Amino acid sequence: MIKSIDSIKNFGIYRDYKKPNSLEDFKRYNLFYGWNGSGKSTLSRLLHMIENKEVTEECKFKIKMEDGSTLTESNVCDSAVDICVFDDEFIRNNIDWNGKIESILLL
Repeated sequence: MIKSIDSIKNFGIYRDYKKPNSLEDFKRYNLFYGWNGSGKSTLSRLLHMIENKEVTEECKFKIKMEDGSTLTESNVCDSAVDICVFDDEFIRNNIDWNGKIESILLL
């Protein structure tokens, strides 16, 4: 499980993000909200890269995992991290509001 996003560089609006010491680590469930243009979709794109195990842009990141390991752009392809991002892109790729719905199972 992801514990914290410690840094993001050169990715969308995140030119040189560093996690503030006052920011709590992630919990089991987390909600991201904010104004348009505040970076929610960019975070979603970062999580998609981790989900797909491929870095497609010239970004750098450090993500602290619950087991103490650190996930970066250089080791994401070899990681055992298993996440699934449910966002607008997921909906566009899996639900055709004109009749076709891919299999979705929610436990």
